[in-house]
Amino acid sequence: MKKQWIALIAVCMVFAAFLSACGESSNKDKGTDTTSSSTAEINKYNAYIDFENHLAGWLQANVNAYANMFGLEEEMTFKKDFDKAKFKGAPTSPIVKGFFDQLDKLESYASSEPSFGAADETMKTLASKVRDFYNTMNEMDTYYRAKSYAEDDFAKGKELHKNFSAQYNAYIGATITLFKDMREITEKKEQEGLQELKDNDYLLRYYAKSIVMKAKGIQQDFIAAAIDDSNLGEYDAVKYKASYEALTEDITSFLDCAKDKERKKKEGIMDFWMFDQMLPRLKTSATDILQFLEKSPGGTQKNAGTPYGLIAQFESRLGEVINSYNNMIK
Repeated sequence: MKKQWIALIAVCMVFAAFLSACGESSNKDKGTDTTSSSTAEINKYNAYIDFENHLAGWLQANVNAYANMFGLEEEMTFKKDFDKAKFKGAPTSPIVKGFFDQLDKLESYASSEPSFGAADETMKTLASKVRDFYNTMNEMDTYYRAKSYAEDDFAKGKELHKNFSAQYNAYIGATITLFKDMREITEKKEQEGLQELKDNDYLLRYYAKSIVMKAKGIQQDFIAAAIDDSNLGEYDAVKYKASYEALTEDITSFLDCAKDKERKKKEGIMDFWMFDQMLPRLKTSATDILQFLEKSPGGTQKNAGTPYGLIAQFESRLGEVINSYNNMIK
């Protein structure tokens, strides 16, 4: 489950960045992405995505810090070199009122229009589970800051740990469900926005967005197939080649359109933010994967002169492209 959870984190963060472009209107002087989303819909969507990013970022970092000390299994574990006499306590951070207020607001959104269907029901469940987890974290913070573990030899700490472990696993399950629910909504919105760009002849923005979506699609295909650099040779080369050709065709089209200064002015793109320069690097990484799949099925390969594998390098360059894209379309 951990691998799936980490993979979905990345999806959430990218799609959140996409939506920031959806609020722009083509009625402005510059050509921008347009959607039929109401302000209420955008606000609700952003609130859901912000929460997902909070769970995947700050909260998960706190969980990791605690787990590194006492594990995440049902029973609390101590490392061999753990010295209770030197332990300073406070393995987690306290949950402030603002985080509880966020849960209240999310539950309100989940019961309000516009409806997000299954995502709303999942959010109601998730908010409740996270609230329980927050309460346990605050109990733990009080217990450890008071150094009560020194008096009871971690007796209460062990009970709190059981709650922490059980509640964490409970909300992670709901979180993964929410990620999947929101991905369906996001993909639909992205396709709508993409078509509007094409219909309005904003081809630079259209191809740029299509490139990012298709590259993310390749990444998600690997995730769905449980493929990484350790077993890349097991992936379907024919399927990958089709995705590769669609991606590289859009890259070529964008670079051709980028030569048109009048189009750049029409679409309100003041600076490419090196997006055009990063695309050949992304294409090279995608090509490396294709060549490996066609020539070396059943094995693994590391790029010469770099510690990263082929998929890791593709994802790294994709991240650069996405950051540049988000700056370019502002």
